Amino acid sequence: MVTTNPDVIESPAIAKLRDELGSNTDALAAFWAEVATHGAPLFEAYDEETRTWLVTFVWREDGPTENVVLLEWVRPIDFPAKVMTHLPGTDLWYASIRMFESVRTQYGFAPNDNLVPKREETDWEARRAKWTTDPFNPETVIDPDSPALQALRSWQSAVLSLPSAKPQPWIVRRDEVIRGEVTEHTFAGEILGNERQIWLYKHPDAAGTVPLLVQFDGDGHADIFRTPTVLDNLVADGAIPPLVAIFVGNVDRGEELPCNADFVRMLSTELVPWALNELDVRTTADLTVANGVSYGGLAAMFAGLTAPETFGLVASQSGSFWWKPNPMDYSRTIGVTDEYQWLPTQVVDWPQADIRIWMEAGTLEGRGFQDFTPTLLDSNRHMRNVLRARGYDVTYREFDGGHDYSVWRDSQADALIHLLGK
Repeated sequence: MVTTNPDVIESPAIAKLRDELGSNTDALAAFWAEVATHGAPLFEAYDEETRTWLVTFVWREDGPTENVVLLEWVRPIDFPAKVMTHLPGTDLWYASIRMFESVRTQYGFAPNDNLVPKREETDWEARRAKWTTDPFNPETVIDPDSPALQALRSWQSAVLSLPSAKPQPWIVRRDEVIRGEVTEHTFAGEILGNERQIWLYKHPDAAGTVPLLVQFDGDGHADIFRTPTVLDNLVADGAIPPLVAIFVGNVDRGEELPCNADFVRMLSTELVPWALNELDVRTTADLTVANGVSYGGLAAMFAGLTAPETFGLVASQSGSFWWKPNPMDYSRTIGVTDEYQWLPTQVVDWPQADIRIWMEAGTLEGRGFQDFTPTLLDSNRHMRNVLRARGYDVTYREFDGGHDYSVWRDSQADALIHLLGK
């Protein structure tokens, strides 16, 4: 067992426990009882000048434990540096991070991790099988009221919401709200020559010419994004009109979503017409939103820029505008520098499309995949600047969070209100 000597403990609660262990045999039991009652992580030592909290994560071991990795994506460090500290003579592992008061992000734990650096891992499925959420935190990414797709279970994480984090009213299911119907289909496209799962959403009041949402990464529409619930609530509150939606399942995410002209052609000439026929509604480009996160945000922007006759509205959540063709080729030749940020480079010369754009990125997304790659945050700012310089109608904002679903699931509502709101 790794037993790091905690000579300096930032957490007041952990320091107090250490000092009491020698004289109070009930100190550890009292500590865990307090955590069980009030939950975790612990918010401590608020600093008014910087408006930050010391956030202390705790893990209680239940068997032989060599290490516990804190799975958070807010620090630019790799797995070996994320190992939590063990308090000698106890079953407690802990880690403290100072964070801004309104941050929201997801996290989890990996007991007995293999500690292989990210770029050297060859079996992510086996590694993720050991990942788990926080038993002392009931707020999770996957909707507990929805039957999660089995393929997504390994992505279950707890949600860290600091005291001043933005409320998320849209993701909460309300019993009194009229719900749209979601149906599952298998769609075979000729352009790409493949089949994929498609989920169609239709609000009961959607008839005639209505707004259409096309959401990428549709496999997680109910469990991670909770989009049907968000749409139901938005319509019920009159924030957007009754609408229909297409949740597009993935076949080859890394190939189809990043700036793939054939994928966009499939969407606009095959999938959208088929779905509208199935849903028995009509729409127009200025009522059609392409929406996605990460690679999906990149795909949404590319769809709007290259097929504005179909997608007149774009919602990009943490879009991967750092992307270049062959993005995972990290080989470098001295004297040769790859040009990342391919899409904003193209937009400089492309004819202007008649679209409206909503973009967001997280303040914790300021790191690249490698030392020489642009960060997602900088790439979104660059994309925003290029679009505005070209005269596009762009609304851009930054949220206090990272590259994860804990923010995207609710902020999709902000995008739809802006683009479709009355």
